[in-house]
Amino acid sequence: MTYRVGLVGTGPRERTKERGGGFAIGRIHADTWRKLDRVSLVAGCDIRQENLDAFAEDYGVTGYTDYKAMLAEAKLDIVDICTWPPLHADMVVAAAEAGAKAIYCEKPMTLSLGDARRMVDVCDANGVKLVVSHQRRVERRFLQVRNWISKGRIGEVLEVQGRISAADADILSWGTHWIDMFGYMLGDPVAETVFAAIDTTSAIRRYGHPVEDRALIVVTYRGGGKGYLEGGVDAGPIGLRVIGTKGLVQFGDVVTGWLDGGTTIERLEGRPTDFVDSFEVAMNDLVDAVEQNRDPILAGRIGMRTTEIIMAAYESAARQAQIKLPLNTDAFPLLARPEFK
Repeated sequence: MTYRVGLVGTGPRERTKERGGGFAIGRIHADTWRKLDRVSLVAGCDIRQENLDAFAEDYGVTGYTDYKAMLAEAKLDIVDICTWPPLHADMVVAAAEAGAKAIYCEKPMTLSLGDARRMVDVCDANGVKLVVSHQRRVERRFLQVRNWISKGRIGEVLEVQGRISAADADILSWGTHWIDMFGYMLGDPVAETVFAAIDTTSAIRRYGHPVEDRALIVVTYRGGGKGYLEGGVDAGPIGLRVIGTKGLVQFGDVVTGWLDGGTTIERLEGRPTDFVDSFEVAMNDLVDAVEQNRDPILAGRIGMRTTEIIMAAYESAARQAQIKLPLNTDAFPLLARPEFK
């Protein structure tokens, strides 16, 4: 069977060479769908006509400016959502109710735990496979480190430390990947508490929603493992460190592992294609999940857990208190801050 794919949020043609796609992550997705044997990219949607015209010309698809019209007319098996985060939840719900077999949704999943639950619930009710694109779980370097961990080469993982520092270094835009990696490196235990400090002095809005200037987050997991995240434009070098009882791993341009009680040092060079290759793995896995009737590796439920931690961090900062999970608010806590009203 060939699965018909429609993509919402094509973005502009001229931004495709930025790492990560900039505002045109849809083009990285589209290029990846075209590599796969079992799918055919047949439709694209964007609210900007110039973006849509360029996408239709480059990919030979039918273009729509209304995603609901695309869902009604294009007979899609897979819907790929690359729009700004405030739109994700309603689009996932509409695609699931329109008869899609699978949905690939860009990160961050959405802007509230309530919407994350709604996305997962409607997909479950309609038998739809939902992916949230935390694709580092299937990227070569991260898979190798998880392999070291599973073989006991750094012992029991005690904590994971992450730092994000860039023009878009906020929890939702960037930090969502590292928070997802906390769970992944620790073996996906249940998160129990979140404590955070959040600075929103500049009242920044990015991708259609409020974000913070700086953040410090501590997540405690069942079993005692911890995750620490620091974020901000001036936070320092971007990176991830996994600390165990017998060694540690440092992510940077090169992944370095001090393994086996410090007796062995191994290094893994990054490759220019690692980032885009991870999308191919994730999308192929989504098709496999449909055919095998199983959860995809990047299942929506995992994305919902990450969303809960992010929202708990914002709630912790608002209350100036540690938050015990499960989180008891379905709202987006940043919207309650005076600077965003």
